Amino acid sequence: MFKLEMHLHVAETSPCAKTDEKTIAGIYSEAGYDGIVYTSHYNSFLSEYYFPGDVKKYNENFLSHFETLKAECAKRGVKVFFGMEAMPDMTSYYEETPDKAEFLIYGATPDFMLHSPERIFKMTVEELHDFCKKNGWILSQAHPFRTMISYHHPEFLDAAEVINDNPRQQNNNDLAIKYAKENNLIQTAGSDFHEPQDARAGVLLKNAVNSEKELVSELKKRVHEPFAF
Repeated sequence: MFKLEMHLHVAETSPCAKTDEKTIAGIYSEAGYDGIVYTSHYNSFLSEYYFPGDVKKYNENFLSHFETLKAECAKRGVKVFFGMEAMPDMTSYYEETPDKAEFLIYGATPDFMLHSPERIFKMTVEELHDFCKKNGWILSQAHPFRTMISYHHPEFLDAAEVINDNPRQQNNNDLAIKYAKENNLIQTAGSDFHEPQDARAGVLLKNAVNSEKELVSELKKRVHEPFAF
């Protein structure tokens, strides 16, 4: 089994994330994880929050924290895979929009950050799904039944997060599991790590993976097991 964290945020990529890369590496090594997917928040609000008017610097910062996390975890024998928790403007909870949602992208590689990744800010969810599909990625809705989340259109999803173990949110995971099963969606799971005590969930893969592409392939087999403890 390959113990994988699928939802993790790093300090200085979002104001709500409180833990640096070196600390994260120690926590996940001691907890027996084999891998982590880096899924820091990626949206236009945070771009303006951190680097007003300079999305290039925002992208560079996002990538830099991934590289630092990967290097720190390598010292501990923990693999790190690239990803993001994307929020298009049309589902932003910072805007007056009818639908609220965030989406976990699996399969994208770091070089995506060098090719105008901010284009996804202006996409509809359908367009984002088509974009992910074209690139061989998986689009999973994060915490689909969390309080204030209102977007429920499974036809534009590949997967849904059935366990979000963030202890500071009301996630209604029972509804998420039902939703994924009823709509034949791949089940993903993660701690939604922001603070040192948050390493509590993820998936157990049948086989070890060594790249983002291998991770997508393994998830599509649907033989992994979501867990929380």
